[in-house]
Amino acid sequence: MLVLAWDTATAVMSLALVDFDLSGKSTVVDSRVGDGETNHSALLPPLVQQVLDENSLSMKDLDLLAVGRGPGSFTGLRTALALAKGLGFGAGKPVLGVSSLSALACSHSESVLVAPLIDARHQELFTALFRVAGADEEPEQLSEILVVKPKNLFDVLRNISKTRQSIALIGPALSLAPALQDGFYAGGAEQPQAEAIAKLAFLRYNLGQSDQCPVVPLYGRSPDIFATWKPPKRLNSTPRQQSREQVQSSE
Repeated sequence: MLVLAWDTATAVMSLALVDFDLSGKSTVVDSRVGDGETNHSALLPPLVQQVLDENSLSMKDLDLLAVGRGPGSFTGLRTALALAKGLGFGAGKPVLGVSSLSALACSHSESVLVAPLIDARHQELFTALFRVAGADEEPEQLSEILVVKPKNLFDVLRNISKTRQSIALIGPALSLAPALQDGFYAGGAEQPQAEAIAKLAFLRYNLGQSDQCPVVPLYGRSPDIFATWKPPKRLNSTPRQQSREQVQSSE
């Protein structure tokens, strides 16, 4: 099963072409990583075409498209999801959306508690607590997506875990977390990997759970514009209507 996957939730875009055999064993056919500076909307579409061309493939040769849903950059998510839906619709291929936090949690293959961290801006972090059971299983999400202040991170995660098991902190926003306390350690992927997006989508697809992987963004919070936007003042009537009313009144 040939899966093309990408994630643009963070500053560093990831794209991978992964082939799964009948047993679920995967082979990464091609993998690309952005430079962290180029605009995703400018880089992603031609990069998808380049990967297909260099591997002598077309959209009809793919079996599944998978895309990271976030949370993360609002613009990055919209770019990734719109492209996936457009290509999938045009080629008649299934498209699955996968949490970028889940993809980060996949970087651990042993049994462990993991809290991926993605920058939520405004001095806050996106996170969720996961339990990883093994390399061949999807991480179990133990909490909803959380938006927390770095100073509250450890207390929030302790309250969710309710165990003495240590928690691994991973992800691109690890540098924004406070100094590590007892019960926490750093280790794992620095960015969501497209290979993990492909793996999670493949697992869900094979289990017949495609409906649980909608191609919609996991924003995690309302866009900033909603906090400052105010509806414009509206006149009771337009200038043209006012002129008409004035003429009618003079008659």
